Amino acid sequence: MAKLISDIEFEGSADIFVWRSDIEDFETGSVLTVKESQTALFYLNGACIGELGAGRHILETENIPFLKNLFSRITGNKNIFHAQIYFINNAEMLSMKWGVGNIVYQDTSGIVFDIGCNGEINLMVSNPRYIVEKVSGMQQSLSREKLLEQFKGLITSEVTDVLVNTIVEENIPIINVSGHIRKISEKVKPFIENIFEDYGFIVPQFRIIKIRLPEDDPQFKRLKSLKADQGLLMTELELRRQAELIRAQSKAQTELVGAQTKAQKVKLEADSMAFKRQAEGYTYQQERQFDVMQSAVENTSSGSIAGMNSEFMQLGAGLGVMGVVGDMMKNNLGNMTESVTPSLNTSSQNISEKIKCSNCGEEVPANAKFCLNCGAKTNNKFLCPKCGKETPKGKFCINCGEKLEEEKHCKNCGKLLEKGAKFCLECGTKAE
Repeated sequence: MAKLISDIEFEGSADIFVWRSDIEDFETGSVLTVKESQTALFYLNGACIGELGAGRHILETENIPFLKNLFSRITGNKNIFHAQIYFINNAEMLSMKWGVGNIVYQDTSGIVFDIGCNGEINLMVSNPRYIVEKVSGMQQSLSREKLLEQFKGLITSEVTDVLVNTIVEENIPIINVSGHIRKISEKVKPFIENIFEDYGFIVPQFRIIKIRLPEDDPQFKRLKSLKADQGLLMTELELRRQAELIRAQSKAQTELVGAQTKAQKVKLEADSMAFKRQAEGYTYQQERQFDVMQSAVENTSSGSIAGMNSEFMQLGAGLGVMGVVGDMMKNNLGNMTESVTPSLNTSSQNISEKIKCSNCGEEVPANAKFCLNCGAKTNNKFLCPKCGKETPKGKFCINCGEKLEEEKHCKNCGKLLEKGAKFCLECGTKAE
């Protein structure tokens, strides 16, 4: 007759940490199957004498030396082993629920409230023997619910202590405590880890999911209302402050834009004036010299030409460092004074006669040395072809009366045309 061989394996559910096999007497050659994430422990008279990991094991003394201590001392049968076999589930147990209630807490406002909290914890076996010897004992099995029930008191104590101390140390108002759950969880976890470490577990994760507040407490409702009003007031004050800041920034920006616009306007006007002077053939320095000379003429106390000559003589000396214009005006005014003396019979004729400026084409007195429009030298005198003496430009020589050939100017640019020229050398316009 064939020998009966026992087949021993874990028969508990997935939420079981420790499961003890019903088979305590088994024959040589029995098969022990240990699944992944499991450990099998052999106990004799309350003492662990061996351990087997994942795999399919044939229970024989040749293969497993510690089985020699398991031969039955009762029957004396050398083929019978006697021991208690415990299967330990090493897989991580996820989302194990826990909860703590009736935590007495005094808020920063001085009011005492009862609060609570709940969360989840993940556990994993780190020392199988500790679990059997310190937690499970001789029980048939140890489920996750039974485990948490055994540790409920320790969890409550640590969570309550750390939760309250953290709220007080961080000065967290009770109505805002839910916003600090993560911080509180991180502070509680090390204390929970210390608890389970002594019993052969590690804590991969611990978290508080919710802190229960006394929503029905009249004092709590009143406190929430006051905090809400305070928050609205602070928000309103902050909005006002921001509005004032925006207005101040807008005003400063407007003033800056105005200043920049004004500066740009001045620059454009200056550029326009500089372009005008360049087009008309004079500089800012010459313009200011003309203004000074005009002011001197208007402020001369004497009405005589001699008095004007004296004033402009001084003016020319004063403007010597500013350029040649002062000297030219002084010489011109001296010559103009000479040209109006009684010895000249044709003075009134010369003053009334007009010639065109060779630079800009504007008419100026025949005896003027400089153009009153652009300031260019007029070159209004030349040698008479008959008597050879210097005479102002005009129709007749003031010395011998010889008729003079009239000068021609370009009708387009006003430049003096060469004698006999058919086109202007300056702009190419055909001469009339």
